[in-house]
Amino acid sequence: MTVSRRLPWPPPVRARLALPLAVSTLLLIAGLGAGAADRWRTRDEAAATARHAGRVLATQELIHSLQRERGLTVGLLAGDTRFAAELDSGRRATDRARARLDALTPGVRDPLAGLRAARSGTATAQTAFASFTGAISALLDASAAGPGRGDPALARGLQALEAISRAKEEACQERATITGAFAAGSFTPESHLGLLQMRAAKADAFARFERLATPAGKAALAGAQHSGRTARVAAMELEAVEGGTALSVSPRAWHTATTAYDDALRSVQQSVTEEVRALALAAEERGTRHLTVLGSLGAALVLGMLVLGALTARSILRPLRRLAGQAGELADHVARVEDGLPPSGDPPAGPGVPALPWAGRRDDEFAEVAGALGDMHRSAVRMAAERTALRRDTTESLVDLGVRHRNLVHRQLSFISVLQRNESDPATLARLCELDRLTSRMRRNAESLLVLAGKRGPRRSSEPVPVADVLRLALTEVEDHHRVTLRVVDGAPLRGAVVAEVAHLLAELVENALTFSPPDSQVEVWARADDGECRITITDHGVGMTTEELATSNARLRGEESFLVAPTRCLGHHVVGRLAERLGVRVWLHESLRCGVTARVALPEELMAVAPRPEQPPELLGGLSAR
Repeated sequence: MTVSRRLPWPPPVRARLALPLAVSTLLLIAGLGAGAADRWRTRDEAAATARHAGRVLATQELIHSLQRERGLTVGLLAGDTRFAAELDSGRRATDRARARLDALTPGVRDPLAGLRAARSGTATAQTAFASFTGAISALLDASAAGPGRGDPALARGLQALEAISRAKEEACQERATITGAFAAGSFTPESHLGLLQMRAAKADAFARFERLATPAGKAALAGAQHSGRTARVAAMELEAVEGGTALSVSPRAWHTATTAYDDALRSVQQSVTEEVRALALAAEERGTRHLTVLGSLGAALVLGMLVLGALTARSILRPLRRLAGQAGELADHVARVEDGLPPSGDPPAGPGVPALPWAGRRDDEFAEVAGALGDMHRSAVRMAAERTALRRDTTESLVDLGVRHRNLVHRQLSFISVLQRNESDPATLARLCELDRLTSRMRRNAESLLVLAGKRGPRRSSEPVPVADVLRLALTEVEDHHRVTLRVVDGAPLRGAVVAEVAHLLAELVENALTFSPPDSQVEVWARADDGECRITITDHGVGMTTEELATSNARLRGEESFLVAPTRCLGHHVVGRLAERLGVRVWLHESLRCGVTARVALPEELMAVAPRPEQPPELLGGLSAR
C-alpha cells in the first residue's frame, strides 16, 4: 500500500467547502422569512381593516336610519300622530340600508328580526325604544369587533371611530327620549333618569373621542357642535331636562332641530371612517412594498448561495466524477480478469503510478484517493486472478470426480444387468432390482456434479420418447417410487436429445417432493398439453414452505444464486435451475391447495418431436418400478 504524505493545513478541499456560507445564508433567510411573515400578517390585517371599513360605512348607514326611525316611532307611539307620514319614508330608508348591508355581509342574522312588534305599532313607546336600542347596540358591537388592532395608528383610529359611534348613539337615544316626552307632554321618572344617564354617557364618549381623534376629526366634531342650530337644540334640551312635568315644546320642532345635528354627527362619523380606511390602505400598500423588498433580498441571497454552491460543487464533483469513471473502468477490468477474459482498453497503471492520469498534477486529497484506488485495483486484480484459478480448479475437480463416478456406476449397472439375466430366484431378483435402482440414483448424483460444473452427460438418444416413458425413466432413479401416483394426459414424445436431461430434472423434483412429505403419503404427478406446451405438475402433501422459503427456492430454480453458497440440501434446486436454463424450461414452486408444495414444469414446444394433443383422458399409471 502507498504511504500517504502529510498535507498542509488547512486542506485545500476543506477550504473550498461552503458550509459556513450555507449556514449563515440559511440563518439570514430564516430571519428574512420571519420578517416577511410578520409583514404579510400586517398587510393582511390592513387589507381586512380596509374591507371592514367598507362594511362599517354600510352598518353606519343602517344605524343612522334605525336611529331616525326609532325617534319617529317613539314620538308616534307616545301620542303625536304627525310622525306617521315621515315614519313610512324612514322605514323604507332603513330597508334599503339593510339590503345594502346584506349584500356586503351575506349569511349574517337579520338585524331587524327583533323589531317586528315595534315596527307594527303594537308595542308601547318604551318597548319600541328598547327594541330599537338593542338592535342598534348589536350592530355597533359587530362593527367595533374588527381587525387592525396590531397597527397602533389603525387601532387608535378604530377606537376613535367606536367612540364617535357611541357618542352619536347616546345623542340619538337622548333625542328619541325627549321626542317621546314632548309627544306625551311630560317625562316619567324612569325616562327622566335614563335621559340623565344618556347625557353622561354622551359626554364621556365625546371626551374619549377628543383624546383619540386626529386633528381633522377633532375639527369636524367642533364644527358639528358649534353650528347655528346646535344652540337651539341645546336650549330645547335644557328646557326638557329642567321643565319638570309641563313641556311646551312641539315634538315636530324638536325633531326638526335635532335632525341637522344628527346629520352633522353622521358626517363626523363618516370622515373618521374614511380616515381609518385611508390608513388601512396605506398600511396595506406599505406592507406590499416591504414584502417586495424582502422577497427580492431573499431571492438575491438564494441566488448567491446557489452560485457559490455550484462553484464549490464543481471544484469537488469534477474530480470525483473522474475518480468514479476510473473506478468503473477498474471494476470492469477486475470483472473481466475474474471471468478469464482479456482486459479491455489500456492496461492498468503499474506500481508507483497514480490511478488517474491527472492525479500527479494535484496536491490534495484527490491525489491520495487516486493512489489508494490504484493500490486497491492491483489487490483486486490479484484476488480476482486467484479466485478465477480456484474456480477453474474446482470445476475441473468436479468434472473429473463426476466422470470417474459415472463410469464406475455404468460398469456397476452392466454387472447388475448380467446378474439379472442369469438369476431365476424371485427374491434375489427383487434385491437385484433394488440394487439397480440405487445404482441409477448414484449415476444421477454423478451427473448432477457434471451439470453444476457446466458439462453435459453422454446419455443421448436419437429416437423420440413419449412423456409417459420419460416420467417412468425419472422414477427409476428415485427411491420410494411406489409412493408416486403418475397421471399422464398426453403421450406426445420428446426429442431424443433432451430425454435424459428432462428425466434428470423431473427426478430431482420428485425426490424433493418425496423427501419433504410424510412416508405414508402419496406424491401426484400430472402431465398434460396446454397452449403448445407440455405442463407437468408434481404435488406433495408435506409440511409446505413459508413465503420467504418459496421465494428463495424459486430464485434458485431460475439460476439466480450460486450453488457454492447454498446449503447441501438445496443442491437439487441448483441442478434443476441449471438444466432448466439449458433446456429453456420454466420451473416454479407454489403452495398446494390444502397442504404441501406443488412444483410446475413447462416444457416448451421446441422440445417436442410432434405437437402435443390436448384434452386426452387421463391415464392412471400408478406407482411404477420398471426401469
